[in-house]
Amino acid sequence: MLILDIHGEYATALSDRATIFKINPDVTKAEKQLCVPFWALNFDEFCDIAFGGIEGRGQSVVSDMILELKRAAINNFPKPGVSNDSVSADTPVPFCVHKMWLDLHSREHLTVIPAPGGATDEKVPAYVLNTAGQPIQIGDALSVTPPQYRNVKTTGTATERVQLGNEGVGIRQQLAGLASKLRDPRFGFMFRPSGWLPQINGQTQCDLEDLLADWIGGVQPVTILDLSGIPSSILNQLIGALLRILYDALFWGKNLPEGGRERPLLVVLEEAHNYLGKGDSNTASRTVRKIAKEGRKYGVGMMIVSQRPSEIDSTILSQCGTLFAMRLSNDLDRGQVKSIVSDNLTGLFEMLPVLRTGEAIIVGESVSLPVRTLIDPPAKNRRPDSIDPRVVARKGKDGDGLEAPGGWNQQRDGQQSYAVEIEQWRRQSPRYEHGDINGQGPIATLQAVAPDWTMTPESSTLSRIRYEAASQVLTVDFRSAGIYEFYEVPANLYQEMIESNLKGDFLSERIRGHFRYAKT
Repeated sequence: MLILDIHGEYATALSDRATIFKINPDVTKAEKQLCVPFWALNFDEFCDIAFGGIEGRGQSVVSDMILELKRAAINNFPKPGVSNDSVSADTPVPFCVHKMWLDLHSREHLTVIPAPGGATDEKVPAYVLNTAGQPIQIGDALSVTPPQYRNVKTTGTATERVQLGNEGVGIRQQLAGLASKLRDPRFGFMFRPSGWLPQINGQTQCDLEDLLADWIGGVQPVTILDLSGIPSSILNQLIGALLRILYDALFWGKNLPEGGRERPLLVVLEEAHNYLGKGDSNTASRTVRKIAKEGRKYGVGMMIVSQRPSEIDSTILSQCGTLFAMRLSNDLDRGQVKSIVSDNLTGLFEMLPVLRTGEAIIVGESVSLPVRTLIDPPAKNRRPDSIDPRVVARKGKDGDGLEAPGGWNQQRDGQQSYAVEIEQWRRQSPRYEHGDINGQGPIATLQAVAPDWTMTPESSTLSRIRYEAASQVLTVDFRSAGIYEFYEVPANLYQEMIESNLKGDFLSERIRGHFRYAKT
């Protein structure tokens, strides 16, 4: 099972049975770096993400240059199954996008000093020179540094004149956008994908078999691709590209031991209404429609998860063999659900607005008869990171402390600072990294083995606690709210808490509101 998690909610629920890939992985939780090599995309997908789309002659020029770079890479580093004669711009072969950008940039911006007599083969680049007569910048591909050319000048003496070196194809704006993405660390997972980053000559440390082995060949039965750090401008295109890469690999290997027929894959599309809207023609919609219609034959199944079914393309929903319908109050959503079941079941779906939390109506191939059922809630440590915020935290059953951090009735220690919130915003990560040891980085990452838990059966609000002396982290497992970490808690304060008969009250009065904390 592979889950596309666009809000980062499922790592908490499935951490012990899933391999988790994130843009900013937490190495202390064995999360892995998410890499999607740009050269695994087909030509249309690459142009959509890299250039924001490109048309006309510019599209042909880019296609020809990519093909030339891929052929050169194959000559230097042959790949089984492909040759110079069979390679195309869509073939998943590594090529250096940085070299492509520099070559295209030079083609669009090059100016030259005309040779005496106008001999075109003797023209030299008109670089901007320093006081010593040396070029200030001739360009560097891997650092995405463009060359500095002199402006066109058609007057003056022969030595002062500068003219265009090539006939441009009008893609300067698209090239500027690509250069910005190549420099932007948010796009590093794609344009600088660790071991899958091609060198100038097209060589890579890893190939696509390594990528597939990570995603769908691991020992864990579930893989979570956490897309919460992906720039929203390319999210739809990226989801389509990810699904197409997986589908193509399993389709062409359908008769092999690792193919889809012998090792079927279920793809879970969370919050599907965000990228599978009615009438959408984006990459994600096209790919999902194809998998919904044909994927079953090749071992690729699909689960569509959405609270707004009325916004999802009806072609995709009509291919779903089993339907789990939970409470829906909107008329349009109910109408969409009823439209994809037989007429004799419409009366059953009239109950959708009055279903309880966790109650569902199940129809389709997975059940012999339509079923109205109450689904057991997941255990406390298996709930996704999407719980409702607490407006007010209540007391425990016997008055022992508050049941969880949060809530406007919590005690606060004087004027609050939002410095850490701003730090996390700039970091683009909800994971709070605290402290530092001699410049070695966050203390939390230096703890190889956490101490054992101390059980607290006498408390109605706390299940267990533990304390890491080196990092001064107090970890608290609340009976009803999950696990929280409190940072920079002195050892003597933890010792007082251990000795207290009312640990929940001690936490509420002496620790909560006085120290920074985060839910794990």
